[in-house]
Amino acid sequence: MSNHGRTIKDFQGIFDPGNNCTLKEYLNEGRWKTAFRGNVLGLSEDVAIIRVDDPSGAQAADEAHAAYRVDLSVEYSEYLATYHYTFRGADKHTWFVEELLTRTLDNISPLMDIYRFIRIARDLSRGLSCLHTQGLRHRDLKLDNCGLTEDGRAKIFDIGSVTSDPDFAHCSILTCAPETVRDSISSASEATDVWALGATLFALRTGVYPFATPGDIEARDEITKQLKAGTVTTEEARRAKDVIDEKIRSRIASVDAEKILQLGIEERFDGEIESLMREMLAFRAEDRKHNARYFADRWSDLVSSFDHDDVVPGPKLKEVRAFLESVMKGDFCLTEKQIDRMVYSLGKINEKDDKELIDRLAIESKRKMVEVEKKKREFYLLTG
Repeated sequence: MSNHGRTIKDFQGIFDPGNNCTLKEYLNEGRWKTAFRGNVLGLSEDVAIIRVDDPSGAQAADEAHAAYRVDLSVEYSEYLATYHYTFRGADKHTWFVEELLTRTLDNISPLMDIYRFIRIARDLSRGLSCLHTQGLRHRDLKLDNCGLTEDGRAKIFDIGSVTSDPDFAHCSILTCAPETVRDSISSASEATDVWALGATLFALRTGVYPFATPGDIEARDEITKQLKAGTVTTEEARRAKDVIDEKIRSRIASVDAEKILQLGIEERFDGEIESLMREMLAFRAEDRKHNARYFADRWSDLVSSFDHDDVVPGPKLKEVRAFLESVMKGDFCLTEKQIDRMVYSLGKINEKDDKELIDRLAIESKRKMVEVEKKKREFYLLTG
């Protein structure tokens, strides 16, 4: 789903949920649904009120059935958005009431904050573990099907595609596992869900999905805008997106696909994070760990290693932090990977290594400043 600049006024007199529901703010829309912030008599907090644009009610019935499958008493259910209920609106369409998530993850991608990234990775892995524990598959994990609550917790939502059946019809080409394209495997599995979550995290960090380009994403968004504006028909929009999707599919099927993927991971990630991303995005299903709980535990351990709130900052640690502040102001120019290493070092630093670390960072930064002047496009210039 994506917001195309529309406001609540665009829907007045057309969308009418009734049933003691008040629409307050337009949020976003997708192929089947349009979402609003609103309130419902009897609920103390604002909720997401979603209209399903399917007069037959078939899609709505499928989604309601999927939502009721999820047992919210299972461990880590707090990382799944809460589904409240479904009703028939005054406008004769089906409406859902769900927990309101303040932002979908596509709104914060690419995410430069490495600590925030690993916390989101942990939360989403826990949510997926909750589904897999119940023998369920999500089948459609992607940035705009995950979001953040007011307190910053990441959750999986839009669970209408959740199933215990092998049907794979809901998969987006953006997060389809390679075996579904290269080997024509059409069934959903824990392995395909793990890949989809890995691809979602890849896109969260970098701004692009593993086999898509920025141009692909922009073109898809433009088609959706044209469809909503009525300048193209549904069939025209579908054909145009099929052309883009076929380009992505051909990249996945190419001879060099695995090599290109691994180089992309190596270029954008480092250390334990790189190791985890390689495991989640293992190109062959047989090489991929399928257990979402394993990844939930690994990401949790990584969050703990970054959590240094109990560290009493010494003089040298303060210098390192001051150095990082200087980088953010633009006094120094470093690559994204180097910055990640520095942030990671803050959680690992000890008195013995303080002086050596600071000297190394200072020398490396000065060297990079010279290189930036020679070839700026090779480096990220942070302006704070």
